[in-house]
Amino acid sequence: MNYLICYDISNDKKRTKLAKMLDNYGDRVQESVFELPRLDREIFDRCLSKLKKFKIDEEDSIRIYPLCESCKKGIILFGVGTAMEVPDVYIV
Repeated sequence: MNYLICYDISNDKKRTKLAKMLDNYGDRVQESVFELPRLDREIFDRCLSKLKKFKIDEEDSIRIYPLCESCKKGIILFGVGTAMEVPDVYIV
């Protein structure tokens, strides 16, 4: 399954820590948006477990959107960047 994770974290230190963690699972496509391509359930569960433990303030949020294969094919991109690419090898 493919996932899109976006977040709004007010604290700079927490936001940087979250971004570094998500860098291990996918690609940053905007400042607070990551695409996680074709994660198997075990790797996604590991990522989700880390996200659940992440301490956020009342006004903060993290959103996770699953993207099926047909949804991924429907991504429309304007401007700089590339649509979600699926790597052949995962390093975690």
